[in-house]
Formats: sequence, structure tokens, C-alpha cells
Amino acid sequence: MRDAIIYPHFVRRQRHNRLISRVLERPDVVGVGIDETAAVVVLPGGEWEVIGESQVIVYDARASRAMGGEVLAATEIRMHVLGPGAIWSPRTGKLVRP
Repeated sequence: MRDAIIYPHFVRRQRHNRLISRVLERPDVVGVGIDETAAVVVLPGGEWEVIGESQVIVYDARASRAMGGEVLAATEIRMHVLGPGAIWSPRTGKLVRP
């Protein structure tokens, strides 16, 4: 997966703050948190399909507005909580199939 920061074991280990920080440091990529009983399959067209029994969280700050200062801050960060069978497009940042 290109242009993505991936964190496995995401939900159970509560790594939201880590991934949000990484995405704010690199807003040109998306953050992908994959739970222990889920996986992401990259389809031939580049879309991502969630398989397994749990969920995948995507933090997308590509269209966000950084708020300068010594502390990481931004507005308009998009978060997607994708369940089994969902297909999401990293190119458009939108859900293809719920």
C-alpha cells in the first residue's frame, strides 16, 4: 500500500493517538489502523476492501488545514470506520461500497 501509514492490532491496543499524530506529521498520506481480526486487500483498481470479522479505521488529513504552532493541530481531518466488506478508494477518499 503506497501513501499509507499502517498500524496493525489497532483497535484493541488503542493506538488512535499515535496514528493521528503520524498523519498530522505527514498529511500527504492516510493512516490505516487494522484490527486484529481484519485485513485490507488492495483491489486491481487500487481500492481497498476490508475482509475479516472486525474493522479498519482510516484517518485522512490530505484535505485538512494545519494550525501552526509548537503542538500538532489541524481541522477537517476525515475518519472512516470501515467494516467487513467495505470498499474505500484512497484516490478519492470516499466509500465505494459500504
